[in-house]
Formats: sequence, structure tokens, C-alpha cells
Amino acid sequence: LSTEVLDASKELGGVYSYNEDVNSGSPLGLGWLPRTIDSEGRRSSSVTAYVDGSRDNLDILVNARVARVVPTIITATNTSTRPSFRTVEFTQDIARSLKQITASKEVIICGGVVGSPQILLNSGIGNSTFLHTIGIPPLVDLPGVGQNLSDQPFIANAFLANTNDSYDDINRNDTVSDEALAEWRGMEGRPGDFQGAGQLGDTFANQISYYRVGQDITEQYGDLSAGPTSPHLEIYPGNGYFLMPPPKGHYMSMTTVVVSPASRGSVTINSSDPFTPPIINPGYLNADFNVAAMKEALRITYTFLNASVWDGYILEPPAGLPSIPDFFAMDERNLDNRLEAYIRNSTSSSAHPVGTVAMSAKNASYGVLDPDLKVKGIDGLRVVDASAFPFVTCSHTQVPVYVFAERAAALIKASWL
Repeated sequence: LSTEVLDASKELGGVYSYNEDVNSGSPLGLGWLPRTIDSEGRRSSSVTAYVDGSRDNLDILVNARVARVVPTIITATNTSTRPSFRTVEFTQDIARSLKQITASKEVIICGGVVGSPQILLNSGIGNSTFLHTIGIPPLVDLPGVGQNLSDQPFIANAFLANTNDSYDDINRNDTVSDEALAEWRGMEGRPGDFQGAGQLGDTFANQISYYRVGQDITEQYGDLSAGPTSPHLEIYPGNGYFLMPPPKGHYMSMTTVVVSPASRGSVTINSSDPFTPPIINPGYLNADFNVAAMKEALRITYTFLNASVWDGYILEPPAGLPSIPDFFAMDERNLDNRLEAYIRNSTSSSAHPVGTVAMSAKNASYGVLDPDLKVKGIDGLRVVDASAFPFVTCSHTQVPVYVFAERAAALIKASWL
């Protein structure tokens, strides 16, 4: 789709104009989607960069699940009056027999936006009144644990398209998928030189675009972005149905994301059993701004698909949305109601959640972590993952998490070296 997408950008101009580098600090407009791949077309990640290979200072215990952290016995040499949580309780077997291990310096929880608050709550660290109600003895009163969940609302918006060159057959047919993978790997079983060919030599999405909502929305709800060149919305065209496609048909997805959401949700528990799944309330649409912003994203999408380059390409809209001609012919009130109904039936996660163990100022009465990532009022315990972000960045969270983790490593080293 790259040619058509770039042609539409050129035809429409304005907010759709081409942006040579969306990582320049001015991401607005449409540009190439950055990738984390190596020189041979293989996925590059924090695992390949930090974990793979032999590291003398790293041991990983597999098939282990943490139940809680527990207070460590205070020794005579430790004069702190604060509780110390340097002991971890975990299991490695289906019977859930618990074992304990105690860190000599500190424990660092990296359980993620769902797992980290769950571990803290199961440890008696959270809202004391709430913990009492579910039978967990409260040890440290931190009402912010599990609150402030911030995620970017997402809708895939798959339009039926007049094409046979989409990812849909690969995604729904194992034989086609195996053939495409063999073509990509080539004779030597790996991409490179003349290998890396075929449909998998391309990607589902090559471009990404960022936009701001209209002034009418910011005047009504406030501007939740980081500044005048920071986006509220992300839209990226995908060559196929996002995730598993229907049995037939080929699709073009126009994924819309509210990257500066106002809504907040929560992660909590309802049992004293540490292995009972937590309760997640994403709260995607409990703020009117999120709904208004997603409506704006759909209007931007339809204007983009109304460019002449798409004539004859879009066959049907997603269920619940009007056709492109009907979209521009509808009464504004009826269109607005239809968009809202579609948004409320279709919104899901962009997989960018943050905030459930949020940082705040050192002496703040809110939040869970001090700026050094230590749990407030506790010795020996830090949290290092995206749950520490007070709010989600107006972007994907991958790079911010890498930057955050590097900064956390520096803070930890400064404490002990």
C-alpha cells in the first residue's frame, strides 16, 4: 500500500503532508513507520539486546510465578524504622508450593502494568481499607496502587478492499503462510542477499501518521498533549485485516488510536489468593474527550480514503460505519450518533498501558513511587516498568520504556556503587 498511501498524502496535503522523520520531535503528518529489526530483517528487541548471550551477572529462573513480597526481618544493624520488603515469595510448580528468596540489597519488581500492582496488593501494599475487605492484612497504606491505569483507545477499522495482495490469506491459511515464510527465508533458511523475498519481505504497515484534534475539542476538554507539535491521534494504514481476518475477503485497515487519552482505569484484585487473575477496568471511554477525539480520528480517516487514489479500492466499510459517499452526505447529528455507537462497540487496547504504580514527587501525598523508583515508605523495593509512568506518552511506549529502564539502571547503580 505504500505507493497509494504516499500518493494520497501528496494529493491531500495539509495535515496529511509527508513527514520525513516522525522521530524528529515534530511527528505530525504522515511518514515511514520506524522498525526495530537488525540488518538481516530479524526482530531486534530488549531480549536480543540485553538477555541473549552469556551474562555472568544475570540468572533467570524460568517457569516461576511471584505471589508476593514479604517483610524482611529487621536486623540490629539496620536502624531504619521503615518496613523492608526484600523477600520474594514464588512458586515453580502446579501445586503452587511457595518458596522464598531474600535479596541482599533490594528487590526490583518488573511485573508490568498488570502484574506489578497485583504483586503489591497481594503483599499488603495498597489501599488499607480495600485490602481489609478481601482478607489481606494491610502493611503499607498506598491508595494509588492499581489506580491511574492509562491506555490509548484503539480501533482497527477494517475496510473490505478490491485487492488480492493483502496479508489476509497468510493470516488465515497455514499453507499460504508456510509458503510465504519459505520464500522469505530463501534457500539458506534465513533472509539476506537474494533471500527475504516475497510478501513477508514487506510488512503489514509501512506508514504511520499523527494528528491533533480541532481547536473546538481542546477548548471544550482542554489540551492533554505535551505541546503544540504533539499529537492527540495516531492513524496507520494496514495491508489486511488487523489480527485474524474473516474466512473470505481482503481488507485494508485504517487503525485509529487516541494517543493522549483523558480516561483512567484500574487494576485490582478480589481475592487473597495471589494467583487469582486480577480485575482490569480499562476505562477507555469514561472521559468524553476520548470519545470526541476518536470521532475526529474517524473523520480524518474518511477524508484520507476519499482521495482519488482510492477510487474503486474501498468496497465496504467496517460494520457499523457508513460507506464513504454516505459519510459525507449524512446529517451531522446522525453521523455523530452513529460514530459514537460504533466507537463504544469497537474500542479496545492499543497494548500501551501505563500508570498503575505511578511515580510522583518525593513528598507527594499521591502516587506510589518516589522519583528514584522506590516504593514510598518502604525500604528495599523498587518498581521498574511502564506502570511507573504517571501518564502515557503521546506515542508508542516501546522506546520510552527502553529510555526509562536505562535511567532506572543508572539510579540503581548510583545507590550501590
